Amino acid sequence: MRSWFEVDRRGYSDLMKGKEPWRLFLEPVSNALDAEAKNVNVTIGRKARSPFVEFTCEDDGEGFTDIRLAYTFYANTDRRTNPRKRGRFTVGEKSFLSICEEGMIETGDKRVTFDDKKGRHTGSLRNPRVGCLVRALVKLDSTQEKSLSDRLKDIIVPDGVHLAINAIPVAQRHSHKSFHAILHSPTELADGSLRTKARETEVRLYDPHDSAGEPQVAHLYELGIPVQPLECPYHVNIMQKIPLAQERDMVSDKFLQTVYAEVLNAVIDELGADNSSDTWVRIAVSNPHCRNDTVAKVRDKRFGEKAVLWSSDTEANEKALAEGYQIIHPRTLSEEERSRFEQIGLKHSTQLFGRTEIFGANALANRVEPNEDMTRVAEYAKTLARELIAKDITVSFFKQFENPAAAEYGGGTLSFNICRLGYDWFKQGKTPQVTALIVHELAHEASDPDYAHGHVYVNRLAKLAGMLPFLATKKPQLFT
Repeated sequence: MRSWFEVDRRGYSDLMKGKEPWRLFLEPVSNALDAEAKNVNVTIGRKARSPFVEFTCEDDGEGFTDIRLAYTFYANTDRRTNPRKRGRFTVGEKSFLSICEEGMIETGDKRVTFDDKKGRHTGSLRNPRVGCLVRALVKLDSTQEKSLSDRLKDIIVPDGVHLAINAIPVAQRHSHKSFHAILHSPTELADGSLRTKARETEVRLYDPHDSAGEPQVAHLYELGIPVQPLECPYHVNIMQKIPLAQERDMVSDKFLQTVYAEVLNAVIDELGADNSSDTWVRIAVSNPHCRNDTVAKVRDKRFGEKAVLWSSDTEANEKALAEGYQIIHPRTLSEEERSRFEQIGLKHSTQLFGRTEIFGANALANRVEPNEDMTRVAEYAKTLARELIAKDITVSFFKQFENPAAAEYGGGTLSFNICRLGYDWFKQGKTPQVTALIVHELAHEASDPDYAHGHVYVNRLAKLAGMLPFLATKKPQLFT
C-alpha cells in the first residue's frame, strides 16, 4: 500500500540543523538505554583532514524489534505504554540521521544504510548482531565536536549500565537525595492516542558539579537524559517518562512548577534564608503541590516568625513595626504567593494591630456631644486647619477606652478621644499642648502610604510647625 505522506529529507534536515547538534546525538544513546543495554560504547573521531566527524554507538541491548522503526516516522511502539522508557514518537533516530552525510544501523540480522546520494538500502547480515550498532558521518566544527563529547558525559548513567565515551567510562553519579512524587507521565490509551496520567515515581536530586568539582547549570532529566536548564540548585532526574514537546528539549511551565514544588518539599530543611526568595522557590510556593508546612517554613526563612502583610491602616503597620514585626508589602509577593501565605496563617497588620472603627455600627454610642470648652477647641482646630492645610475640616468627639489614641485625623475629620484626654484637658484653651496635638493630627493630611508616622508625615509635621511662628506674627489674634 502506498503511503499517504512523504518527507522531504533535505527540508527536514534544515529544520534539525537549527537545534544544538549534541541533542540529536543523544537519541542513539537514549535508544540503547531503552533497549535495556548493559554496555553502551560511543566513539567520536574526526576523519583526517576532513570537516566530518565519525560517530558510533554500539550496545548489547534488545536491538530493534522491527528494522523499519529505524526509518519510519510515528510508527507504533510498545515504548509508548511503558513509563520507564523514554521513546514515544519514533522520531529521534530520524532526527539524528537527517543531519548526517551518511549513516548505518545494524541490529539482529539486518543492516540499513543511509547515503546522501544513493538514499536508503536494507540488507541482511551473515552473522546476526546482538544489540545495535549505529554509525554516522556528520559535519561538525571543532566547537560542536567538543560540545558533543562534553554533553554526552552529562548523561546520568542508569544503575547497572556501563557507558563509555571514546573508551573512557562515564562515572556513575550518586544522588544527593531521592524521594517519591506524583507527576504526570504520557501514556498511550486503547485508541492509540497519547495522554498524560498522574502516577507516583521516584525523583533523584544530584549536586550540579562535574567530576572536577566545577559548577554546572542545573538541568531537568528524564531517566538520565538531560532535557532543559533549571533555576533550582540541583539536577532533577525524574525516573519515568515526562510530558515533553516533540523536540524533547522542554516541558510545560505547569509541569516545571510542579517539579519545583516537589523538590522544595524534599529540600526545605536544607534551604538557607538567603535563598528563600529565589525565583524557583517563589514559583514552587505558588503551586498547589507545595505542602502547607513547606510554605510555612519558607515564610519563616524569608520574613522571620514575626511578619504581617501590609495594610492600608498605616497606624496598624506602624504598631506592628514597633512590636518587631516585618511588614510584607503587596508588591513583594505575587497574588498566588500571598494567597498561600494567608492560607497558612499570615495575617494583615490590621488584623493584629488595627484599631476599632469609631464611626462603624457603634457610632452613636461612641460619639460625645461637646460642651463649651470642647466647642472652643474645635473652632480653634478648624481655624488652624484653614491656615495650615487650607482645608475646612469637621471636628468630633468620642469615647473609646480600648483605643489608645488621644486624637485621630482622616478623611477631613479630626476626632478627640475623651477617654484619653478627659474633659478638663479642653478647659486650657489655646495652649502649646492643645496646639501641638492639633498640628500633630493635621500633619496626617499627607501621610506616608505605609506608616502613619513615616518620613512623609515627619516632613509634613516639620513644615506645619515651621509655619506657626509666621502665622502668629501675621495673625496674632488667632492665638489669643
